Amino acid sequence: MIDCLISGSQGTFILNDAAKAANALYRKNSENAFDILKSSYVGQLFDKHSLIADLELAAQIGSLDLVPELVDGRIEAELKRQET
Repeated sequence: MIDCLISGSQGTFILNDAAKAANALYRKNSENAFDILKSSYVGQLFDKHSLIADLELAAQIGSLDLVPELVDGRIEAELKRQET
């Protein structure tokens, strides 16, 4: 998500260390997103609770028609508007 926000915006972002590290990891390993997520602590929780299909969906780029939007300092999801 960080990479999409940065590359799709004309604005400037100040990233904290965690966001910088996550973005660097994504850029070098985007084709292995599922494996990286699955090996994380949260990925192991998904596996423990039989939610691997949800994790697979989360690892797919462009799998949802939602666009994150920064509103008053909070990230909110908005359905992508159809271009006509």
